Amino acid sequence: MSSSKSRQQRGPLRGQSPVETISTKVEGRFGYWKHSSLQSVFEAEAAGAGGVYVWCVEISGRYRTYMVGEGACMGRRLMVHLTNCLSGCYAVYRAEKFVVGEKSSRIYGLREESCRQSGNYKYCDLTELMQRRQELRPEIDSMLEAFRIFLIPVDHQRVRQRLEAKLIRQLETVSWGNTRRGVVPRSDEESKLILIACEVDIEKLPSQLEI
Repeated sequence: MSSSKSRQQRGPLRGQSPVETISTKVEGRFGYWKHSSLQSVFEAEAAGAGGVYVWCVEISGRYRTYMVGEGACMGRRLMVHLTNCLSGCYAVYRAEKFVVGEKSSRIYGLREESCRQSGNYKYCDLTELMQRRQELRPEIDSMLEAFRIFLIPVDHQRVRQRLEAKLIRQLETVSWGNTRRGVVPRSDEESKLILIACEVDIEKLPSQLEI
């Protein structure tokens, strides 16, 4: 596991919060299961740790973000997402268009915005799901196979929350999945942190990230 506990403390800058550097590493790429020379994310050592995970789809050699999340055990959270995908609780996109990043290819599932406006937080229609299950199941399987998952091990819960919030803001211009909105970025009273390093070509993700 490549999350480092070593931290380099810098002196405070005048008129600003102190800046602390935390060394961590983006690990991956993983699949949900072993295929196409990918290791299953559940076999990765980092999956048992706390951190932030990023679901991506590989497009022309780069990785475009679908979803960002965090948890005290990334593997446990990813299993919940997998279960929700397989049970039709998440949106389904036409597979051949999904893998090239076409946002208009949704074929099943309520949009998050519509659910919030109506006060309905049920993202799927089980009647429709059962009627269309033969059509949708291959598309769900193909979507899951297309995901490339990256793990960023971070032990401290508040640092995870800040990193998740920063990544959602950083990546939302290219992301097209259901990004969480109940996140809390750094407050003015909290010290700035710089996380390093990202050696993976995820769109809009720099090698160093200030959170």
